[in-house]
Amino acid sequence: MRRWWIPAVAILGFFVLMSAVLKSIAPSPSLKPISNSKIESALNNMMGSADKTRIKFENKIATKGEKVPSWGGGLAKSIVPQMESLTFKAPQKVVAKVDPKKDTKKKKEAAKKKKKTTEVAKRKTKPSQSKPFEAVSSDNSDYADGGTSVAPKKQKDPNALPETLEEWESLVLNPPTIDAVMTLIKYHQAKLVSDEIFYKITETLIRSSNEQTRKFGIIALGSSPSLQSFILLTYASEVEKSSALQTMISSNYNTYVSLQYLSVLGPAMQSPDANVRLQAISSLSHSASLNIKKSNEVMSGRGRVSSNSSAQYYQGFLAVLQNLANNDPNGDVRTQAGAAYNQISGLTSTDVVAFN
Repeated sequence: MRRWWIPAVAILGFFVLMSAVLKSIAPSPSLKPISNSKIESALNNMMGSADKTRIKFENKIATKGEKVPSWGGGLAKSIVPQMESLTFKAPQKVVAKVDPKKDTKKKKEAAKKKKKTTEVAKRKTKPSQSKPFEAVSSDNSDYADGGTSVAPKKQKDPNALPETLEEWESLVLNPPTIDAVMTLIKYHQAKLVSDEIFYKITETLIRSSNEQTRKFGIIALGSSPSLQSFILLTYASEVEKSSALQTMISSNYNTYVSLQYLSVLGPAMQSPDANVRLQAISSLSHSASLNIKKSNEVMSGRGRVSSNSSAQYYQGFLAVLQNLANNDPNGDVRTQAGAAYNQISGLTSTDVVAFN
């Protein structure tokens, strides 16, 4: 028996399968085309909702006093900014704000620095004018800071006059020489060396343990008669052991016997150092005995004679001597002052000189 039904079943199954496939690819009822009226209704509802949201936002901003942005008039305008905010944007390079004043100042400084560098480079490469064929040395000693400054280093003349105490001490004391001491004396007498520097160095000399150095100090003091020199001579006389130097000191005291330096003896008699007071009284007494000429009153063809004019220089000391004789705390000073007072008062009361 032929099996004719088999192809028939196969054909029937094919049609059933095709029917199922067609149903699966057929449009779903939910995807059927929507009418234009429904689309317009949905759009109107969306626009109304957007308008309500806009009105609420505007009212909220207005109550805070802030600026209200322009919203436009439709759904598309309210949606586009939101879409733009979601769009990716590449990071922008932040440009710093430049202060015009600071920028100008920086430019000027850069130009100035460039100019200095150029000038230094020119100086370094410029050959010596005195030796045009000699190679330029790499050691530029004309500049104090290795060539970074335009101004050349100021070289001090080795033969220039010392100015500071340290410079004079270096000249006179390292080591002390008669030539250096005479240079100090010369410039002090010319008022080119201050008293402060002169006496500071001189005091160092007379305090030295070396006899020759002390001699230089005594020479310097003798070259400049003054109250300070008189005081330092008195100190040297107290401590000096050398008889030769004591003789030099005594010789220097003779300078103050002159009428020219009597003005030094008055302040010296007021010194707080008793030894200085004693030496001043002694020098005054010696001066009076040399300069006041005692003579009897004489007659001349032109009439009466006048008193010695030298006496007037000493009469001013009588009050000082009397005060020392009565009140000085040192007994030796009181005794010597009293003797000098009697001497000078006696000389000044009887001195006369004849006119020729």
